[in-house]
Amino acid sequence: MIITTKITFFLILTVASTTVVHAQTPELEKRLSPRVTQEQVIHSSVRQVRKNGLRIFATPFTEADGLGSDSSGINGQSRPAIFGGFARVNGLDSQSCGECHTLQSADSIPNRFAIGGAGAQSNNLIASQTLSLDENFTGFYFNPIALFGIGGAQLVGFEMTAELQLLKATALTNPGTQVWLTAKGVDFGVLVCDSSGNCDFSGVEGVQDDLVVRPFGHRGSSPTFRQIATGAFVFHFGMEPVEIVEGAGLGPDPDGDGIENELLLGEISAMSIWAGALRPPVELRKNASARRGQQLFEDPSLGCAGCHIPQYVTNTPVLPFAFPEVPTDPSANVYKEINLRRFHYPRASSGIRVRVYSDFKTHDMGSDFSSIPVPFVTAKLWGVADTAPYLHDGRATTLGAAILEHGGEAYFSAAAYDRLSLEEKKDLIAFLKTLRNPRRPNRGLAPRSLAWSNEFVHSWSEDEDSEAYDD
Repeated sequence: MIITTKITFFLILTVASTTVVHAQTPELEKRLSPRVTQEQVIHSSVRQVRKNGLRIFATPFTEADGLGSDSSGINGQSRPAIFGGFARVNGLDSQSCGECHTLQSADSIPNRFAIGGAGAQSNNLIASQTLSLDENFTGFYFNPIALFGIGGAQLVGFEMTAELQLLKATALTNPGTQVWLTAKGVDFGVLVCDSSGNCDFSGVEGVQDDLVVRPFGHRGSSPTFRQIATGAFVFHFGMEPVEIVEGAGLGPDPDGDGIENELLLGEISAMSIWAGALRPPVELRKNASARRGQQLFEDPSLGCAGCHIPQYVTNTPVLPFAFPEVPTDPSANVYKEINLRRFHYPRASSGIRVRVYSDFKTHDMGSDFSSIPVPFVTAKLWGVADTAPYLHDGRATTLGAAILEHGGEAYFSAAAYDRLSLEEKKDLIAFLKTLRNPRRPNRGLAPRSLAWSNEFVHSWSEDEDSEAYDD
């Protein structure tokens, strides 16, 4: 995307998008308290860890916590301070995770809110590869996604990765043999290795050469929430998790703000477990129109379900959390586990059902999708009715518009949708409108001061939860 802008534009964005922290604050207040260590996470109950994780996610950080300009180079991009220390472009754009991940439903008027939800257009992350305030720059807008169900998606990704690693081992022990990379029914191409242990990855598709499935980030950049969180703290707040600082060997205070241990291992762990235990999106009962729309969605001639695969069944309901993480081996260094059946995932044989509507692969979406030619991971459609605006940059305000924006590998599906009759399009949208976010993702966890929207979120009746997973 090419964005032409002036300093005035950035000033407007900054003022509109965040609460400003002034450098001359007369009395600094440390908000991240009490601190959470890794030992506390290991030995505390899952419920207590989740409560701490939610608290950290919702905390509005101050300079006393380490908020502010990052001169360490960890972020790796220029970040000129525009107003009050905030840059808005390339980060330094907010005080808390909860500022952008707030929408439980954008489909209702007024919107409903919940901690861990999606974000509006004004919450977009703005990242530029090259930035000059006097010239055009090429960069990304990324719209915040909802975190609901992230644990189930992470577990599916782990099991896919484990299958792909076994297939790679098969290729290494059978030199010259083509090994088809199929994990949980998803085709990732073909791999051939020689007797020296060198592998030809030219036939691999939708996954990086390390064969690690990365369900998270619009571009499929992260296999776990922990990886997302550590990068987000540096990018958005200029706060450096201990695990990044120590891993880079930059000393205890690389940004020189006088604050050490800005985010402890246990604090990232607590957030990871809180996110992993968030309830998954649900499916409402379908009327006749929605049932017809589901048939269209699953029709191979339309092709929606070819990439937006509706459901996976896991081998186990247990989601492991590890540190340090080994992307190729999710079972390494596990410090805590949670059983996702406790968090409203439907039981299925020995595991759970994860109705995520994605193949977890990256795809070429065409030159009109982004000015920078990179693949994008298939969007998870669960909860899609509540998460407008759509696409990676929020350019599509409706589901129909989002479908028509598909290009590249998905062009023929978009063209097939365009050829549908008006009634068929209405049926397909009616089906997508049954894919809803959970109504109380933090029920029984958030204190009233963090519930934010008691008037709206808590006004939904209990029996509505029974509408989920009607199939």
